[in-house]
Amino acid sequence: MNSQKKISLLFKRDGTCQVERLTKNLVNTGALIDDKPLDEYLVFTYLYTDLIKYYDHQNTAASRNVWREFLE
Repeated sequence: MNSQKKISLLFKRDGTCQVERLTKNLVNTGALIDDKPLDEYLVFTYLYTDLIKYYDHQNTAASRNVWREFLE
């Protein structure tokens, strides 16, 4: 077996790439989980930020809600 064939076999991406895993029926359909409207997801994410701590590059927790600031 030549080296080019070995390389192509090693780096073949059958389903490992996200684009390859999506079927055409699922791409750009706008379908959301549980058929909830987008507004409910935004409110959930906004409120969920109270539970998530942000740590800076020195591994120190931020005293303010950085994730909420990001969303706003």
